[in-house]
Amino acid sequence: MPGNLHPSRLASSNRKTIFWRLFYVLSIIIITLFSKYVVAQSQEKIRYLQIEQIDNTKRRLPFLRGRARVDTLNKISSMYYKFVDFELDFKQTDSARFFAEQAGREARFINYVRGLALSLKNLGEIECERGYFKKSEPYFLQAIQLTKKSNFLTELNSAYIGLGWSLLVQGNYQEARNRLDVPLAYFRSVSDEVLESMAFRMIGNSY
Repeated sequence: MPGNLHPSRLASSNRKTIFWRLFYVLSIIIITLFSKYVVAQSQEKIRYLQIEQIDNTKRRLPFLRGRARVDTLNKISSMYYKFVDFELDFKQTDSARFFAEQAGREARFINYVRGLALSLKNLGEIECERGYFKKSEPYFLQAIQLTKKSNFLTELNSAYIGLGWSLLVQGNYQEARNRLDVPLAYFRSVSDEVLESMAFRMIGNSY
């Protein structure tokens, strides 16, 4: 009858079905593994370039003095915790802390208020990266006090952003909103759309 298949034909049809299913599964596995390999290679390249950039900046330190040296120490600190790879595990917060503390010591020695404030802000950011949000608060508050007194508005409002984020993560939503209202207004007034948007999103996440 037309509806009946010969056993050999049925077996052949089943083998073809199994073959194509296996081929499909293996193709997905190969594509997935290849994609992961490409991403890993890309991340490794980025990590290498970032570390090379840090090393090049560190080589300048012996030739710098005063404020320029403090600024470079702070820059190195922020480079270590901000963009060495994409995951927290790869961010070198110990190195970041070392350079931030060194910047703070040298800033105090030459009475460089802005450099000291930036070192304190870095220390606050480092504690946040480590997940110690409560420990970050005193650093941000000291940075805010110094920058407010000296009218360093960009640094002041950046410190407010850091403090607001710390409070937000801890669930102190009302206080976070109160702190973040300050940089939101400031960055809007200077047309910094990136940081204005950041402050706005953080306030939105507090509700």
